Amino acid sequence: MVAWFPLIHNFSVFIFVLQYIVLMLYVDTYFWLDISVLQKTFSVFFST
Repeated sequence: MVAWFPLIHNFSVFIFVLQYIVLMLYVDTYFWLDISVLQKTFSVFFST
């Protein structure tokens, strides 16, 4: 049981890091999407 603990611990850390990376990519994508939408909105607003 003790011998398995490091493997389980490393696996949980790996899953945590994987979820963190996916979350960061997701947030980053939507952040840039919001930035582009804001830029379009401001350009339309200032052009009128």
